[in-house]
Amino acid sequence: MNPLLVSVDNFTWTQTGHHNWENIRTEFGVDAHVMSLNPKVCKNLFKKALERLGSPTWYFDKAIYAYPLQMAVKLNLPLVIYGEDTNFLYGGPNTEETPSAMKQITNDVVKPVPWDTWLDKDITMKDVNPGIFPSEKEIKKIKLNPIFLSYFLPWSGYKNMQFARTRGFKTLDDTGEWKRDGFLEQYDQIDSLGYLTHTWFKFPKFGHQRVTEVASLYIRDGMMTRKEAVEKVISEDWKLDRRMLTDFLKFINYKEEDFWKIVDKFANKDIVEKRDGVWRLRKNVEAALRNGDEVVP
Repeated sequence: MNPLLVSVDNFTWTQTGHHNWENIRTEFGVDAHVMSLNPKVCKNLFKKALERLGSPTWYFDKAIYAYPLQMAVKLNLPLVIYGEDTNFLYGGPNTEETPSAMKQITNDVVKPVPWDTWLDKDITMKDVNPGIFPSEKEIKKIKLNPIFLSYFLPWSGYKNMQFARTRGFKTLDDTGEWKRDGFLEQYDQIDSLGYLTHTWFKFPKFGHQRVTEVASLYIRDGMMTRKEAVEKVISEDWKLDRRMLTDFLKFINYKEEDFWKIVDKFANKDIVEKRDGVWRLRKNVEAALRNGDEVVP
C-alpha cells in the first residue's frame, strides 16, 4: 500500500504539532497533502458560527470531513481510511457500529446547516468549496469506500499514543510546551492552539466537554473509576484554557467581552450556573453525578 495522507491545515500550530506532522511523514515515508483554508473565509465563518450556533469551527470541521473525499474522487482513490468512529466512541445518533464511514457526516459533529446560512456578498459557494461533499454520482463512479480503522482494531487513544511514541510522536508533556487547563491528558488534539475552544463551548450548552469525553473512555478502558472520573469532571470540565482562548480570539479578531456575551446567550441554565463569574455545573447536577441519579431541572 502506498498511502496519501490528507489533512486540513490548522489556523495556528503548536510546536509539538509541527514536530509530529513532520515525524509521521518521515518515520513512515509517505506523501502528504494539506489543504490550507482561506483565512478570510475561515474568520468570516468562524464568527458567524460562533454567534449563530455557538459552534465556531463549523466550517473547519465540515472541511475535515469533506476534503479527503474530494481528493479521493479527484485522484481516483476508492479506499479512504479514517481513524476512530466518533459516533461510536463518544456517542451519537447512529446506534450501530459499522466499518463504513460513508455516513459519518450524520454523526452530529457537524450540524446539518444549509450553506445559504453563511453566504453573503463576501462569501460565495466557490469560497467554501473545501467543505462540500462529492456528489452521489462522483462517489459511485470511483466506488468510494471510506472505512473506520477502529472497526477492525481495538481502539484506545491512550494505547495509540503509547505506540506512536515508539515511532517519534511527542506529547505536550514530552516537549513541555504547554499544560492545558480543562483536560485530563496532554496528547490528544495537540497540534492546534485555539481549535478546541469549539469543543469547550459544549460545556455551557450541554454541561460537558473534553474532560467528560476522555474520562468516559478511561472508565471504559479500566484506567479510572467512575468516582474518580466524576470528581475530575466537576473540578476540571468547566475550565477554558487561557492560551487556547487567546489564540482563538486573536485569529477571528474578537473581543473577549463579546465572546463571553455569546457564551451567556447559549448557556443552558437548567444545567449550568454562574459562580464567581464563571459557568459551572449546577449544584444539583454535581450531586446527581456523584450519586448516579437522574438530573431533574
